[in-house]
Amino acid sequence: MLAIVGLRADLKVWVYGLGAIGGFYGSQLLRAGAEVSFILRPERTASFGNLGLSILDTSRKTLWQGKPNVYSSDKLSGLNPPELVLIATKATANTQVSKNLAEADLPQSTQFVCLQNGLCPEIPLQRAFGLERVWRAVMNISVHALSAHELEFVGEDSFYVSDKPPLAKALVDLLAKAGSPASTVSDLDFKIWEKLLWNIPFNAITALSRGKTGNIYRSPRALALTSALMLEVWQLAQMAGINLPKEAIEEQLALTDALGTISTSTREDILAGRALELQPLWGDLADLSRRLGLPTPHLDTIYALLELSDLRSEA
Repeated sequence: MLAIVGLRADLKVWVYGLGAIGGFYGSQLLRAGAEVSFILRPERTASFGNLGLSILDTSRKTLWQGKPNVYSSDKLSGLNPPELVLIATKATANTQVSKNLAEADLPQSTQFVCLQNGLCPEIPLQRAFGLERVWRAVMNISVHALSAHELEFVGEDSFYVSDKPPLAKALVDLLAKAGSPASTVSDLDFKIWEKLLWNIPFNAITALSRGKTGNIYRSPRALALTSALMLEVWQLAQMAGINLPKEAIEEQLALTDALGTISTSTREDILAGRALELQPLWGDLADLSRRLGLPTPHLDTIYALLELSDLRSEA
């Protein structure tokens, strides 16, 4: 582990959600010595039991194992308040998450970090707690839930937050101590759009086809669709004032091809019959394209098809 001057190893953290993202980064903070508790849905809290949580690599070697503190999301009042809350649920739950956290009556000093995909999933939390207390993180990572108690870390771990929030350095220092490449950046919006450039096509196409990323490279039409979607996202970024280089399209296509077969969170959601993160990912960009007057026919088509798939899962 790294020796970091001024490390806040006593940081008190709640991780709201114990899926792949919350479980991985919460366990990393535990490895670094932070005081971490996980907030789960009531039914999940009751079933979590004494099995704890294990992080495995692709060869099923255990990277971390422990029995973290877990609390029910409907019983937060009276608990020792955290300094930092990592929001690691699906963005579709943010309105309910905000309500549950508001009932906890946390001090004004508590900060909230959204570990979620999309253009602006943090808005419900900002409405509840204020702009200054809620911030974003951008992660590039492949980690999957094998079961309620086991996560598989595939790789590509990187973590970015803005350098402006007061606890940003404390968070990235702890993650770095645990071995996660984490850093503060002056322009987090660039990182958000850089990830959208990948998420918008790959999450959508893998979800609609039920296949993994490797299949896209076996289909010239699917690869052409991926490129067309990336071009539309790039054009939106330019009009939104984000100086994302056009070369990033080919770079991301080449990198994804080199990584091999990858599943996406949207594909896993659709296979499990879970609600999709439609608005934060595709809806917000479709709305932005209309406001800016930029035609995005590929994005609009993909969004409509995902919307139909989401309605089918609800039925």
